[in-house]
Amino acid sequence: MLLAGAGLAAHAAAWDAQFIFDDIPAIKQNASILSLSHWREVLWPPIDGSGVSGRPLVNLSLALNYAWGEFDPRGYHAFNLGAHILVAGLLYAVICACLRRVLAGSADCERSSRWLAFAAALLWVVHPLQTESVAMIIQRTEILGSLFYLLTLWLLVRGFEADSQRAWHAGAVLACLAGAAAKEIVFTAPMVALLIDRAFWSGSWAAAWRRHWRLYVGLVATWGLLAWIVWKMGGTRGEAAGFGTGAVPWWAYFLRQWDAITAYLKLCVWPHPLIVDYGCDVIWDIQAVAGQGVLLFSLGLVALFGVVRNRRWAVPLAAFFLILGPTSSVMPLPAQTMAEHRMYLPLAGVLVLLVLGAWRLVGRGAGIRLIFVVAPLALLSAQRSFMYCSPWRIWEQAVRERPTNLRGHFQLAEAYFDLGHFSDAATFHRKVLAVYPELAGSWSGLGNIAFRQRDFPEAIRCYERAIRNDARNYDAMSNLGAALFAVGRREEGLAQLRALVDRAPGFANGHFHLGTALLLSGQLDAARLAYETAIRLSPTLAEAQHNLGVVFIQMGETSKAERAFEEALRLKPDYPDAARNLEIVRSRRAETR
Repeated sequence: MLLAGAGLAAHAAAWDAQFIFDDIPAIKQNASILSLSHWREVLWPPIDGSGVSGRPLVNLSLALNYAWGEFDPRGYHAFNLGAHILVAGLLYAVICACLRRVLAGSADCERSSRWLAFAAALLWVVHPLQTESVAMIIQRTEILGSLFYLLTLWLLVRGFEADSQRAWHAGAVLACLAGAAAKEIVFTAPMVALLIDRAFWSGSWAAAWRRHWRLYVGLVATWGLLAWIVWKMGGTRGEAAGFGTGAVPWWAYFLRQWDAITAYLKLCVWPHPLIVDYGCDVIWDIQAVAGQGVLLFSLGLVALFGVVRNRRWAVPLAAFFLILGPTSSVMPLPAQTMAEHRMYLPLAGVLVLLVLGAWRLVGRGAGIRLIFVVAPLALLSAQRSFMYCSPWRIWEQAVRERPTNLRGHFQLAEAYFDLGHFSDAATFHRKVLAVYPELAGSWSGLGNIAFRQRDFPEAIRCYERAIRNDARNYDAMSNLGAALFAVGRREEGLAQLRALVDRAPGFANGHFHLGTALLLSGQLDAARLAYETAIRLSPTLAEAQHNLGVVFIQMGETSKAERAFEEALRLKPDYPDAARNLEIVRSRRAETR
C-alpha cells in the first residue's frame, strides 16, 4: 500500500494528459485497436515502426482500453499507472527473496531484507526517470515488458522456495512467453534468471543446470516467439529498428550508446534535465566518447569479474547491462537513438546497488535518511508528470535543452498550432525547413496554418510542395483537395479527393473532406456515403458525425440528424456547432408535434 500510494502521488498528475508524440501513430491512428472482434488484426498490429509493431500484447491492451472508453486518455493512464505499481510490487518481492538468501542467519534477516527491498522499490516507483514510461501512454511497452519480466523472476524464486517447483516454474515460462509478446527486453530474462539461481540458490552453473535444466530449456524456448515475430516483420520494426533501416551504421549507433548510457547513469542519481525526445543523432568519431567508453567498459569488466567469481553484488550490475542490451547495443534504432524509457527496468539494478551501498555505510539510520531522498524525487516526478498535460510546455523544454533536435521544433510547432498560436507555429516550422527544406511535414504544417487563416492560395502552394516531397502524405493530399474547393476550383478539388480515396481507401480524413466537398456541391447521397465511410474508419471523428447530421437535415431526416448531433457531442462535448444544430433540430421536432 505504501508503494501504491507513493506511485500515485508521484505520477497521478499525468491523469489529464492527452495523447502525445509516439501515442498518435500507435493509438490515435491505429485502426487495429478499434474492434476486439477482429482479433487477428489486434494480435498482429501494423508494421509501421510505431510502438505496437511486433508487440501483440501491447496492442491488445490498447484495444481493451478502446473498448472500455474509446479515446478517453484517462482509461489509458489508469492502466499505465496501475501496471507501474504492480511492477513495483513484483520488484519488491524479487529483491526481498534474494536478500533473504544474502542475510540468512543474521538476527534481523527478515526485517532487514524487507526494508532494504522496500527502499529500492520505493525509490524506483517514484523516480523521475519513470515519468516518460508512465505518462506517455504507448511507453506501456516498457511497463508490460517489465511486468512479465519480473513476474518470470518472481515465479522462479517462489519455485526455488516451494516444496513442489513444477507449477511455479511452468508459470515462469508462461510469463516469459507473454513478455516476449510485449517488449524485446524479455529476451534477456533467461540469462538474469540463471544469474539469480546460481548466485543466490544453487551456487554454481553446474548445480543450477542440474537442478533446474527443464526450467531453462522452457525459458530459452520462448525465444522462438521473438524469432517468429522478427521473421514475420521481415527482420525490422518498420523503419524504427533493425539492421539496414535508415542510414545509420551499427558502429555509429553503438558509439552513441556510450554517451547515452553514461547519461542514463547520471540521471539515476541526478534526474535533470529530463527530455521527452533526444532526437536521432549518432556519433561518428570514437574520440568524442572515449571517456564514456572507458567508464562503461570498466563497469562491464567489474560486472564480468563479479559474475565469474560468483559475487552476489554483480547480479544487479550485470542485469543492468543485459536488460539495456536489446535497445542499447549495436542494433540500430535510428528513429530514437536515446530515450529515457529504456531505463525503466534497468534503473532497478542501479538503485539496488545504491541502497545496499548506503546501508553498508550508514547502517540503521539509512531508513530515516531515505525520506529526504524519496520526497524530492516524488515531487520532481509529479512536476514532470504535470508537464505532459500541456504538450507545448514539454516541447518548449525539449527544444531549450536540445536546440539541434529538429523533431522537437516540429512537435513544438504542432503544439502551438493546436493552441491556435499560428504565428509561433509558423516560426518553428520555418526553423525546421531552414535546415531540412524537403521535410513534407513542415510544409504541410505551414499549409494548415494558411488554411486556418483562409489564405487558400498559400495553403495550396504549401500542400503541393509537401506532396512533391512525400507522395504518401495523405493529410496534405486531403487538405489540398479542400483548399482547391475553397478557392472555387471545385472540379480540381473533387478530382483530387476522389483520387485520394481511390489510392488510400482506409484514410478517414480523405472520405471526410470528400464528403464536405460533395455536401457543398449539393450531392447529398454521395456526401452521406462519404461521411459514413469516414465514421466507419474513424468512429471518434466528431466532425464527420456533425456534418452527417447536416446532410440528414437537408434530406429531411430530422430524427437521424438528431442522433448524429448527439453522437458528435458525445465524442466532443465542447462542440458549439453540434450543440447549436442539435437545439435547432429539437425545436423543429417540438413545433412539428
